[in-house]
Amino acid sequence: LSSLRLLEFMAPGLAASRMLILGTYRDADISQGHPLFYTLGELIRQNLYQRVRLRGLSSDEVGQFMAALGGVPLPPELVHTVYQQTEGNPLFVTEVVRWLVQEGALTREKTGDRKSWSMPIPEGVRDVIGKRLDKLSPRCNDVLTTASVIGRRFDLPALAKLYADETL
Repeated sequence: LSSLRLLEFMAPGLAASRMLILGTYRDADISQGHPLFYTLGELIRQNLYQRVRLRGLSSDEVGQFMAALGGVPLPPELVHTVYQQTEGNPLFVTEVVRWLVQEGALTREKTGDRKSWSMPIPEGVRDVIGKRLDKLSPRCNDVLTTASVIGRRFDLPALAKLYADETL
């Protein structure tokens, strides 16, 4: 909340400067009672805010993206299914393709002559990532959980200190 108030205070003074403040949010997460709703309203009222809506990839773009990630041309039915499941979200498409590759489903032999595609695709990125993590040992998942708490970047010695009494 304090960051939003700071933004409201600073925005008028920054309007003439060569500074860009970039923020992201999901429209679905912002309701009328949300603090960001009021901040955006204030910035719009002062003409200090420009919205750039990011949309998912089109079905054709998903097909191109999947082919680039998977390394083989893919059946239109599979592309359509992935597009429907992911709504074109590049992160979700990436994770679904990684899962399909991991499952061995994107080889030329398995995709080349197929006329229909009935492989179930996980409904959400959490399911996809969860399926990939399920293949790892419980110990490995524990270490990954700890690493995620440390942050996006860390060095191995920092992680190892947390497991000093154990063998990794």
